[in-house]
Amino acid sequence: VKFRDEIRPRFGVMRGREIIMKDAYSFDRDFEGLQKSYQAMHDAYCRIFDRLGLKYYVVEAATGLIGGKVSQEFMVIADTGEDVVFYCEKCSYAANAELAEGIFSYSDSQEEEEKEARKVDTPGHSSVMDVAEFLSVSPEKLVKTIIFQTDEGLVAVLVPGDRQVNESKIAIFLGSPRVEMLPEENFSQYGLVPGFVGPVGLKNVVKVLADQHIQELRNFVVGANEKDKHLINVNLNRDFKVDAFGDFVVAKEGDGCPKCKEGKLKIDRGIEVGHIFQLGTKYSEAMDAYFNDEDGSRKPFVMGCYGIGVTRLIAAIIEQSHDEKGIIWPVNVAPFDMHLLLLIPSDGRQREIAERIYNELTKEGVEVLYDEREITPGVKFADADLIGIPYQIVVGKKVKEGKVEVKIRKTNERKDISLEEVVPFVLSLREEACTDFDG
Repeated sequence: VKFRDEIRPRFGVMRGREIIMKDAYSFDRDFEGLQKSYQAMHDAYCRIFDRLGLKYYVVEAATGLIGGKVSQEFMVIADTGEDVVFYCEKCSYAANAELAEGIFSYSDSQEEEEKEARKVDTPGHSSVMDVAEFLSVSPEKLVKTIIFQTDEGLVAVLVPGDRQVNESKIAIFLGSPRVEMLPEENFSQYGLVPGFVGPVGLKNVVKVLADQHIQELRNFVVGANEKDKHLINVNLNRDFKVDAFGDFVVAKEGDGCPKCKEGKLKIDRGIEVGHIFQLGTKYSEAMDAYFNDEDGSRKPFVMGCYGIGVTRLIAAIIEQSHDEKGIIWPVNVAPFDMHLLLLIPSDGRQREIAERIYNELTKEGVEVLYDEREITPGVKFADADLIGIPYQIVVGKKVKEGKVEVKIRKTNERKDISLEEVVPFVLSLREEACTDFDG
């Protein structure tokens, strides 16, 4: 393949007009079979991404609209990633922001004696930080009451003031695909006051949920359901009731690990390149996909589904594997094996050597990108680094000494190799690299 002047590679984008997916489904007779199929696909995905030379996490993830009880995402680590990944510094725990759990406590608050609740003026102060500063209390002493529209009706969710509410966890808890914050323009029709909603005397909601850590708080601050007013010294059970408790907040970096209980959670950014689901019988029952078991009973298939975003994966590889000069393709996914640069095409000896190397490598089944353009060597070097083929073979003035230069793109290491040894040398580099990736 010869390089044409008009080909100028550029870094890919994460989403394009065309999406190519690798999809697979499993159909088992029972949940035990599903577990085996799911684990086999999990392991296969890990081998695929290992072979591509990627750094990634397998994270617990919400099943979302697809449904099922269990799912995991394969997240390629990159600063440009659109998702946040929480992982433990000491164990294998990893989860995306939608599902990550963090261990933290407000146990110091439990030692306080309950005080009498009273209403106070907070003119113009509605945000957590503004109210906390105005009342001279810490943000965790405020409890936010957030109203959601669900399939059941309005649901109020209480979370500590220093934490963000997690809509995905609420949806999973309720088993409802529709969990949306109530727009402020709709508050008045339910008798709600934006910025001052609180659980005491709250009306027009079908359920009150609270993050489990609210149970640790004493004498906290809530909205008074009146404009410019809050209630202080409010306490659970005495002043209001909650229908159910759960984990309804977004984890924070530095929270304790829920798995090993020893490590702390850290944050990376990730690009989702794969997702696997244990669907169970959701779709088989809906589509009447049944089979007759050996005992004669009619049963629904127990399903799993598994996907890799192929086009997205290419972009993710580039985002993770590059430097200031351009792409650094992992050997097993590079568009070419070698990049052959003929520096002075008008030099008969250089061209003779370059053509010989090209033909010998091609006979060995090696895919070579051959740059014989009539342009300056500097432009060729810059283009070669931008394209990022794993190995560059530079045929230049060193042929007078019976040598060519071989450059390893990943490390920028350069070696002068004799003309007789160049083909065996680059073949050994390629074989060694592929063996490393294949484990």
